[in-house]
Amino acid sequence: MLNELSILQDLVIILGLGYFAGLAVEQLKLPRLIGMLLAGIIAGPYVLNLLSPQMLSAGEQIRTLALIIILLKAGLGMDRQQLQRYGSVVMRLGFLPCMLEALAVGLIVNILLGWEFIFSLLLGWIICAESPAVIVPVMQKLKGKGWGVKHGIPDLILAGGVISDVVAITIFGVIISIVTVPIVQTALALPGVWNLPLQIGGGLIAGYLFGRVIYYITNKSQLGLSSMQGFVVVLFMGILLLLGGKAFNFSGYLAIMVMGIVLLELNPIVSRRVRFEVDRAWFIAQIFLFVLIGAVVNINVLFSAGLVGIGIIAFGFIFGRIPGVLLSAVGAPFSFKEKLFMGLAYIPKATVQAALGSIPLTLGLPHGEFILAMAVLAIIVTAPVGAILIKWAAPKLLEKGKVDPTKISVKKNYRLLVALNNTEAALRAFAEATDLARQTDASIYLVHIQHNDPSNKRFENLEQFTSGCSDIDSIITIERGDPAEKIVQEALRIEADYIYIGKNNFKDSGQDLLGNISEQVVRLSPIPVILVE
Repeated sequence: MLNELSILQDLVIILGLGYFAGLAVEQLKLPRLIGMLLAGIIAGPYVLNLLSPQMLSAGEQIRTLALIIILLKAGLGMDRQQLQRYGSVVMRLGFLPCMLEALAVGLIVNILLGWEFIFSLLLGWIICAESPAVIVPVMQKLKGKGWGVKHGIPDLILAGGVISDVVAITIFGVIISIVTVPIVQTALALPGVWNLPLQIGGGLIAGYLFGRVIYYITNKSQLGLSSMQGFVVVLFMGILLLLGGKAFNFSGYLAIMVMGIVLLELNPIVSRRVRFEVDRAWFIAQIFLFVLIGAVVNINVLFSAGLVGIGIIAFGFIFGRIPGVLLSAVGAPFSFKEKLFMGLAYIPKATVQAALGSIPLTLGLPHGEFILAMAVLAIIVTAPVGAILIKWAAPKLLEKGKVDPTKISVKKNYRLLVALNNTEAALRAFAEATDLARQTDASIYLVHIQHNDPSNKRFENLEQFTSGCSDIDSIITIERGDPAEKIVQEALRIEADYIYIGKNNFKDSGQDLLGNISEQVVRLSPIPVILVE
């Protein structure tokens, strides 16, 4: 019972602190993840120690689940045509920037701190990895606004970043093998290097096969899966891929993203539905991810790295990462601004650093405590700074293009104007509009025009409509004047998406000059008009 209460308390702390801290930071025009990271640091064992040991021990698994969700989000929104168009650029982005950044960090640490080069390089391969947990949601937001989509910049950054992480984790493992078993280091290094193409190739094949399996489940077997059922199937397959990657030596992260790309290509309808549920799941998953990443940050170790650590990270970025991105984009039709943005997009670091940073210390390797401090410093400095820079730089460095709704979940707050009077057609128009509003979470603007009745009798009759949309965000307005003109004016004023009006609505047999008002609205309105019989 005590254990159950402890877990519930942890959930309250994580969700409460994470959500409200993110909300507070967002009011300052900063990314929400900064508030979530800070909430995790405050709640973690090195400050207030609010989280139970059970939650902290389960933190890695929870972060992994959140990472699966964000990789699914990336894959289900990837533009395959752009990746094919710039395939060689993607592979270069996966290798060159991280290799040059790791080398730059290794050289500066070797020179400044006098470490053996192998340990300096070990630190470099921890620092160079990007964070999909930070980059993916930011790139998805940019795609949703159209920034860089003409040349597929967000997709290239996402694909190159995932491959880069595979490279960093693999070569980190190679160096660990070398420094922990020095006698046979030459024999161990060669299999480790060959492990890299196996990881990437295996991830591509596994992701493709699992994408085909999901396509069969959702299409060939004629199972009518809802969007939530489809999400459960895709999430289940993603977890299997991650577990299979560890068991059969392929990149589960890459496979998950490829699975999403394949499903999007084979069944865009199911992909769109699943992507909607993935977006909803990510809203909660991101809180757990960033709060629990913050919880592993040891601020005492963080301060031990100090300005020297920040200088090392900056050196690696300026003299390794940026040149690597520029070299990767050689021959591609990108402007210098677009190439510069691609470099800035790879600043955020979090997930890999949190996973690898403590390993050298655990193994008792030289400089293990400083390596951990550098990993922590990279998280706390680059994750928020990178997210802010990406958001600031996108409008300045990227060209805005047309958003592809098949590749991204585009949320729109619909506004429906309903023209009302006492006719049966108006009641039916109201009913149709409220049905759509409930399904799309739209707002309804009820408008009644008094054109031949100066009394408030009709206003009293309109009150019956408010009970029919009590669960919908709605406003009722009474106007006087020419009905058709007033309806169109109101629709333009509120920036309505659709006008609902009863066919032959407002026709007054005593005023032949008015004619059929619904037809007048159709002629006058630049906004789509839905006529209801």
